[in-house]
Amino acid sequence: MRTTRLFAWVLLLATLSLSGCAGGTPAPPATPPASPPAIANPASENCLKQGGTLEIRKRGDGGEYGVCLFEDNRQCEEWALLRGDCPVGGRKVTGYVTEAAQYCAITGGEYAVTGNSNTDNEQGTCTLKDGQVCDAREYYQGKCPAPAGQASYADPFAYCAAVGAADVPAAPYDGPAMPEAIVQAMVRQGIIASDAPAAIQQNAVWRCMNSQVWACHRGANLPCEEKADTSKVASAEMSEFCKANPAASVIPAAVTGRATVYEWKCADGQPRVAKQVFQSDPQGYLADFWQELAPQ
Repeated sequence: MRTTRLFAWVLLLATLSLSGCAGGTPAPPATPPASPPAIANPASENCLKQGGTLEIRKRGDGGEYGVCLFEDNRQCEEWALLRGDCPVGGRKVTGYVTEAAQYCAITGGEYAVTGNSNTDNEQGTCTLKDGQVCDAREYYQGKCPAPAGQASYADPFAYCAAVGAADVPAAPYDGPAMPEAIVQAMVRQGIIASDAPAAIQQNAVWRCMNSQVWACHRGANLPCEEKADTSKVASAEMSEFCKANPAASVIPAAVTGRATVYEWKCADGQPRVAKQVFQSDPQGYLADFWQELAPQ
């Protein structure tokens, strides 16, 4: 079962960490590799096809959304770009002084100032494509209804059933970042304890795969958000470690990185793959740490 494998991973991490301490020379600190934003869905893929760069941001209510960045400070919300509500090449956000104003513009709305112009407390309205007028701050906080004809989902299970696959929940999902339905599903499946503090229960991430909800609880510092590292090319940090520990039977996870699917060792002062210990799933994540959740 995945829960059993999760405990095995915790024990493996502890073993790897201790092995680093057992060597003659302390392991050099690892520099976590920079991870590009995960490509989640057709809207994200379209952003790249149009020459943009994807960036994941948080809305006023904590919900995440993707922004496609172009040159000259031009941007589009990824789904607005896919629908054609935001033009290819983006809308220039220079001059929009609040995040709410920028959000209105990049989602295809027309922003109009109504008070406190050019201040952090600027007020305004956002006129959507269907003519609906929202207070810009309420729209940015997800309180304004979605445009007519555009489905939205507050239920993560319904959302995943609709979109099929999403590395990062985004529009048309408009619920909280960590919905209670997912917390309760993790409790039912024994991933977290029912009496654990809320901060611990919610220390997880979720995504959609095969139209189902999948969750990873960070618990023992698991690399939930990282894609599986399947490279057999040793890093500079591994090479430095093996120079100092030429016969180390295990290179610690702090040196290899926690997302590698391999156990590494040193042989004659060079890093070598010892064996594969983890698998990647169809979306490229470490399958051993993610569990499919069932709705109630």
